[in-house]
Amino acid sequence: MQVQATPEVELCREDTNVCSPLGSCGINTMKWKRTTLSVFGKTSKAGWSGAMLDIQCVDKRLKPACLFDHWSLCPKAMVSYLKILHNEGLVTNQLRVLLVGMDVIVYHLLSKTWLESLYSQELNFVDITSNLAQPSLITNTAKTAQTRKTFGQWCQQTNLSDPSYVDEIKITEGVNVPTLFGLLLGYPCIYWYDIAISEENNLSGYALQLFQIKGYLKSNPLLHQSHNSMKIKSLAHTSMTENCYSITNDNKSFATIYSFTIPELLVASLRDQIWAWYQAWETSVPWYDLFSRVEMSEQTTTPAAVCL
Repeated sequence: MQVQATPEVELCREDTNVCSPLGSCGINTMKWKRTTLSVFGKTSKAGWSGAMLDIQCVDKRLKPACLFDHWSLCPKAMVSYLKILHNEGLVTNQLRVLLVGMDVIVYHLLSKTWLESLYSQELNFVDITSNLAQPSLITNTAKTAQTRKTFGQWCQQTNLSDPSYVDEIKITEGVNVPTLFGLLLGYPCIYWYDIAISEENNLSGYALQLFQIKGYLKSNPLLHQSHNSMKIKSLAHTSMTENCYSITNDNKSFATIYSFTIPELLVASLRDQIWAWYQAWETSVPWYDLFSRVEMSEQTTTPAAVCL
């Protein structure tokens, strides 16, 4: 089963899929590119800008962590990469590497407090166990108890002062890895399925609602707006009709900061909570360090068109 949010940061032009210049975003892009190519060689030539924004979003605390799936690198290689980035003055010394199974996650030292506060709130888990007739909201908290316990224990561990140490969450019996990823990445709605029954899910044939938070890069002068004006604009989303949630911006460069799905049949139950989560995020993180504006959109898509 694929993880809920494989495409962490995507950098493109909406109409051409061409990478855009980032220099005026306050990022030393040439140094990032040179450093990344020196560490990973030609394999990183195509994806260095996406990796850069992925790490920048975590370093600037726009999100607590990212699942780093570029170039199939091992944890030690990521530790070395972050050390070089820090020595070059491209990131702070607050980033750490977490190993979950075979997957590498980069997180900010202060993210544990952030994630623990989210963990203490009421989260929405969606049961997609293969033998269920359709996806449904979980009301029996015992189903997710072991995974939530493992996540909570990690949040409460003392932060690692040594940046060369690779943190690890052991996958024990009853821990659902995709659910754990959803918790680590700070999503408002998280998939869960009973691994004792099957590694498959019951989403086949069901439409999914794709939610994405996009940041529009400062490199486009047409996008400059004040921080306060964007706060006011985003709050208006709650009163919009469903069709108005999907926003198009031709020829404008953007980065996808968050991307997740829920079954379309559960949208009516979860939409208000998801938009409230977005508004809380938008008014509390310093997204304006990288972007001229941010917005969340939603659209209905088919299961084949999006990774879980």
